[in-house]
Amino acid sequence: MAPENLTVGLLGFGHANAAMAGYFASKGIPTMVYGLVDGEILITEARSLQDLVRNTRFMILSTRVDAHSFYVDELRKHNSLLGKSMLFVMTGAGFTLTYGRDLNFQYVLECSTAPNTAKLDDSGPAAAVHLKSMKLEFELSWFSNASQDRTSVSFDEFPVPVKQTLNSLFNAKIQARSPLNIAFACVGTGVHLPAALLNIGRLPDEARLLTPLAKANIAKLPTLDSGYFYENGMNTYVNRCQLGLDRERLAIAAACGLKAGPTLLEYLNGFYGTYFKDLREFSSNPYPHNAQKATPKDMGHRYYCEEYISLTLLLAIARLVGEPAVLCTAMLTMLETCSPDPLDKCGRDLRGFTVEDLKFFSGQQTLYT
Repeated sequence: MAPENLTVGLLGFGHANAAMAGYFASKGIPTMVYGLVDGEILITEARSLQDLVRNTRFMILSTRVDAHSFYVDELRKHNSLLGKSMLFVMTGAGFTLTYGRDLNFQYVLECSTAPNTAKLDDSGPAAAVHLKSMKLEFELSWFSNASQDRTSVSFDEFPVPVKQTLNSLFNAKIQARSPLNIAFACVGTGVHLPAALLNIGRLPDEARLLTPLAKANIAKLPTLDSGYFYENGMNTYVNRCQLGLDRERLAIAAACGLKAGPTLLEYLNGFYGTYFKDLREFSSNPYPHNAQKATPKDMGHRYYCEEYISLTLLLAIARLVGEPAVLCTAMLTMLETCSPDPLDKCGRDLRGFTVEDLKFFSGQQTLYT
């Protein structure tokens, strides 16, 4: 049974949330947006965050990971109004571990990926967002501050209010996971970062660092067509690095006492309902995931900044459980070295965290170290 008078609140209005607004409109579910709105879908624009908080009971946060702290700071100001509401965080990268205990939502739900595949098309006079597909399955964690005093919590089943709401909003198969499991399920880092980092030579130069002679020489060089990020930015060599990073992710999860989760390829096939035999089959296939062209353009792109945050989280957990993560460390060091500006960890270094905190967010009685 769907909750009565369900209105979805959207925090942020980038292409992922814009696509979600279109999806909910097709299901007849009203939406309210806190953010800049300009489109053809009938959406109510909230006059303020308080307006959105008062009028919605299910909010979706879909922003770059490095913008999470801004929304958390603003939501904290309205903690007294959040007790009957749910927050759904797309591609959370450890959002619950970092901020879950700071917010008074009835439930904080976190997904390791967006439940949709959307493309921003800004080639025309007006930008448009295309909903390429809704994913057939995804994993989702839930967390309630009401459970903080328990020794351990079972995250294997969604609470009834959560289950009812999800059933009314999505047609996908949604698997309940613990917040720690979801932190390990952010496999976008394993896909995006190796390709972005190993293709960093394709980025335009930082103009302020070029001498007149360098500028003159570069002007004579042929312009590279960067093509599609997946198709042209990945090859069997990049795939080898992706697989190495994925092996470390699984080893760190095992050191936390978690059951072996899907591999990177298994996740990707599950998201898109495909049956690729290896990562090169996946990346070379013209499918909805292969929609991003000419990216990244600079080190401010999310494939660097967001994945740095996710990698920071993975390495922080590895250190807590004493698991070596050689490739994670090397890639993090390369990012920090190449970046012209300091990169923000956004709390994912888990300062003050202990093994007991990991145990709590995994729902386990024991954690192997």
